[in-house]
Amino acid sequence: MLVKPEEVGLSSSRLARIGEHWQRYIDAGKLAGTLTLVARRGKVAYCEALGHLEIERRRPVTPDAVWRIYSMTKPITSVGLMMLYEQGRFQLEEPVHRFIPSWKNLGVFVSGNRSAPRRRPPPPRRGG
Repeated sequence: MLVKPEEVGLSSSRLARIGEHWQRYIDAGKLAGTLTLVARRGKVAYCEALGHLEIERRRPVTPDAVWRIYSMTKPITSVGLMMLYEQGRFQLEEPVHRFIPSWKNLGVFVSGNRSAPRRRPPPPRRGG
């Protein structure tokens, strides 16, 4: 059920800018169509379908559209990680080997092949 964005602490006018942004991509032919849904506190505050599922057949995007997803591993994993970060389950500065112990002594490939690689320690981290 769609609620007024202000009921969940969002801005109707700011959310409307999402559709305006996507429409420019659709008009330029960079995207066939989009379906954007924003929910907060378990309530849907914004849902907008724009453009077409298929340009050739001119089938419009609908809120119940089924999309084929390609190459979404990184974005989905990133969202999951940021949700865990928001919950305080890890800090961005923590070494990955804390969670994946087998990654503790990884090296940088220097030469060799798959069965006999030569590695060196990675360079020290710069910055912070």
